Amino acid sequence: MKWILRLAVVLVILAVAVLGAGYFFLNQIVQRVVVDAGTEATGTRTTLAGVGLSPFSGEASLTGFGVANPEGFGGGDVMSFTNADVQVDPASLLTDVIQVPRFHVDGTTIHIAYADGRANFLELYKHVLGDATGVPEEPAPDEPADGAAATKVVIGDLRVTNTRLLGSVQLPGSETPLEVDLVLPPVEMENIGSDGSGVTAKEAMRLVMEAVLANARDEAIKLPDLEGVARAYLDGVLEEKLGADLKGLEAQAKGKKAELEAAVEDNRAKLDAVVDENKARLEEGKQQLEGLKEGFGGLFGGKKDEPTAE
Repeated sequence: MKWILRLAVVLVILAVAVLGAGYFFLNQIVQRVVVDAGTEATGTRTTLAGVGLSPFSGEASLTGFGVANPEGFGGGDVMSFTNADVQVDPASLLTDVIQVPRFHVDGTTIHIAYADGRANFLELYKHVLGDATGVPEEPAPDEPADGAAATKVVIGDLRVTNTRLLGSVQLPGSETPLEVDLVLPPVEMENIGSDGSGVTAKEAMRLVMEAVLANARDEAIKLPDLEGVARAYLDGVLEEKLGADLKGLEAQAKGKKAELEAAVEDNRAKLDAVVDENKARLEEGKQQLEGLKEGFGGLFGGKKDEPTAE
């Protein structure tokens, strides 16, 4: 009887150990996907303190999320939230596409900073749009970020609410710091990636970041002291875009010019060859004509002698 009791205890311990290992493994999957997708999408270090996922219900909480300041704005985070309420289909974590029925974030903070005529959140937005290059402030993880960031996801209901643009900014020419504390409009999206085989985690993160930071930009423009900064940023983006387009058109024009010049040279060479060939034929014809004239002259004996007088 004792051995049966001992066996039951051992089986219970093994079951708990297996469940614990599986719980830890699933948490690690979610954490790596979020961190790597954030780093890939923003071009700067992204952190996530922890993931609490129930392997049975799929209910999860993400804690301690942060996106580091872009280069040139010192340490600290440009964006962070304390907790996110998430539901994941646990079985999908081991498939090609992770199903996320719910992803709700309430209380994100964008920590505004200003340096050298630039605002940190606008620089981050610029990178998310693909118009700038960013360098992570810390070395990338041992495992290439592309692996987890390329994981496909489908998000049914995504909400980012009560986001604040917050900070104290010392603008040039101003004696007192500008205190910024704005509540941004909510971001709500549905069925991200549901029309196909999902979207990459990086692309999903980029979509969310773009929407949140666009709200921050639009609200910042309404502040008189920040209006010039925000509009200068927009002018810079437009100028870069136009400059890139102009360079592209110039490159195309140069390419077409080179093609036309090459075609002209090719046709000129062909024309010269035809002219030379015709000249040779003409010369050959002249020689043949001269030969014929001489031949005809000999055939008819040339000029006859005058008759002699008797």
